[in-house]
Amino acid sequence: EKIKSVLLSRIKHSTKNRINIINIRNYLFFTFLAYLRSRTDFIKSKLVIAKTKNNYDENTNYIVINRCDNTIKYIQNDYKTQSTHGMQEHNIDNDTYKYFIKLYNAYKKLDVLGGYAFYQSDLSEVMNENNASKLFHQIGMEILGKSITIQSLRISYASAPEDIEAIERIEKKY
Repeated sequence: EKIKSVLLSRIKHSTKNRINIINIRNYLFFTFLAYLRSRTDFIKSKLVIAKTKNNYDENTNYIVINRCDNTIKYIQNDYKTQSTHGMQEHNIDNDTYKYFIKLYNAYKKLDVLGGYAFYQSDLSEVMNENNASKLFHQIGMEILGKSITIQSLRISYASAPEDIEAIERIEKKY
C-alpha cells in the first residue's frame, strides 16, 4: 500500500510533459501488477477504447477502456500458459479507469504513437519484460529503499498478501 500511495501522490492534474505521463505509467504499472498478481505479460498490451467493431488479434494482449460503464478489461491472449488456458479476460479494479483514460488522452496529446499501454521513459520504445523488472526494482529502491522483484511480489501474495515483510523475507532467499 505504501508504494501505491506514493506513486498515486506523484500524479499531477496536468499531463503537459513526459514526467507527468511517466508518473501515471508507474502508478498503473504497479497497480496492474499488484491487482493481477501475474507475470509481466500485460506490459506489451495495446491500449484501446472499447468499440463494438473491435477485432482483437489473438496474439496480442489488450487493455480495453470502456467509456460507457467506466471500466477496464484486460484481454490476455499472449502469455506463458496460453496454450493450456486460452484467452483470459480480467475485469480490472475501477480505481484505475480514470488513470488509464488520463494516460490514453496524454498519449494522444503528446503524439505518442503505437497504441501501447506502457512505454519506456523516452515514450517511443514499448516496454518489455526486462524493462518491467528494472522499473519494479527502481520503484522499490526509490520508495522503500530496498531491492524488490516481481517474483517476490507474486510469491508474497501467494503466502501473505499485502505483507511487505514477506517480500523482504523472500528477497533474502534469492
